[in-house]
Amino acid sequence: MNMATFFILPTFPIKNERNNMLITGDQTTQHIELRDAAMAQKQEKPADQLIGQAKCDQLELGSIRDVKAYGTAPDICGLDVVKVAPARGPVVPFVPTVLLPDGEDGYKAVELGFRGRSAMRQKDVFDKMVDQSAKHKGQPPFNRNQIGCARDYRSLTEKCMAAGIKCSNVFQVGSGQQGRVDFMDAYIRDSDRLKRFHRAIGQGTSLVVRRVRPSVRGSNHIITDWALVNLVCLGDMDLSAVLARFKWSIAGKNRKSLQGALCGILDRMMMC
Repeated sequence: MNMATFFILPTFPIKNERNNMLITGDQTTQHIELRDAAMAQKQEKPADQLIGQAKCDQLELGSIRDVKAYGTAPDICGLDVVKVAPARGPVVPFVPTVLLPDGEDGYKAVELGFRGRSAMRQKDVFDKMVDQSAKHKGQPPFNRNQIGCARDYRSLTEKCMAAGIKCSNVFQVGSGQQGRVDFMDAYIRDSDRLKRFHRAIGQGTSLVVRRVRPSVRGSNHIITDWALVNLVCLGDMDLSAVLARFKWSIAGKNRKSLQGALCGILDRMMMC
């Protein structure tokens, strides 16, 4: 016959270290049950905490959706590109065009996308300002030539700044039968063009304190042409952000003056 073994709680007193009390064996079982119930009660969260946690989860999911939408490529760019890349930032699709001979002396622009698809470029501050004007049914603040010149200035500046980076091929441009241009020749060529841009920008002022009333300007910081071009073209700041940077009042008159000054600078740069 199998003999079952039973464990009986001790009846001798046990010292409770927390409150320095003497408890018996029966009281030990009751103490353990009370302790487990107290721990379970601590683990249970009140209803308001559960609701707050649910709201935080919804906000986090919404933030993730916004980040994914921020870096999602348009469908017309095809499936060869990475569809979702938050680190890439917002992009704008465009159709690449090339100039092909048309007859003996003429040329024509032909849309030539890869497999008939659109390419994409990073969205910049000029796209933002054009979208804002279109939203308010206004005229674009800059024409295509001015925007193209500003983007050329930005690309040329980044290209010259990356000239000393090891293994950089930014100056490996095809030319003639050799297929490549010497690094130093390409660097000197682009540096000369960048210097012409700098001379066209000049050291003038876009907004002068003495020409604006104190109630309109809001501060006494002068905005130079150099600072305006670099903050907009290189710093990707819109006109309102530039005014706030120099403590000017963000008024329509100030933005209009700053827009006119930037248009004049870009017109001078296009002549280089």
